[in-house]
Amino acid sequence: MRKNELLLQRIKELNNLTNDENLVFCLYPFSFALKELIQSNLEESNCKRKFTSTIEEAKNILISTKNKYIIFISEYLKDGLGTKLLMELKSYKTDHNCIIFLNGKDKNNLNVALHLKAKGMVHEESLEEKNGSLVRAVKNIKEGKNYVDPKLMNILKENLININSPLTNRHIEIVQLLREGFSNQEISEELLISSNTVRDHLKEIMRRLNTNSRTSVVNISLRLGLIK
Repeated sequence: MRKNELLLQRIKELNNLTNDENLVFCLYPFSFALKELIQSNLEESNCKRKFTSTIEEAKNILISTKNKYIIFISEYLKDGLGTKLLMELKSYKTDHNCIIFLNGKDKNNLNVALHLKAKGMVHEESLEEKNGSLVRAVKNIKEGKNYVDPKLMNILKENLININSPLTNRHIEIVQLLREGFSNQEISEELLISSNTVRDHLKEIMRRLNTNSRTSVVNISLRLGLIK
């Protein structure tokens, strides 16, 4: 099938799936494929269509609405990471359906999206290839199921990323002290535990968060809302 024909087919499929859905496009930059979808969707649907490229604008759109939206989110926005918006939306009364587009290069960001339980996770390459992953993500959401792009699933398997890895209260105490700049010895003295125990806890925290960096432990924990 020719490239243009494939694009038109995907747009038609998405239009059929989203015609009766309220949509928010929170993307930066907009891909050509999504521009075509948006333009076509505007012409054919009577449901709400909102467009933004920042976290703050998206929050303003969604914070007071009772309408449920499918929200398309890019990995990077003008004012921060798309996963930050995912985290903010977790506190809203309305349970919106979020699909996030990821390039798979930032394993920490991928891990955060998993822990925040985005309803759909689609690889950016799949958008460009028009391989149907976005269509399948929307279909799954409408059927009450989650979707992870096979391209991203391969990355998860290669990096042994586990979606069920919450930190214990003790872990969170240690991460909070890490953020405040404490050394292992200082953490040991603060929590009245041995340095070896601190070391073992840190190894386990890094394993659960799928990173080997103290800085990344803090950054991931902040993104997940585990510490403030």
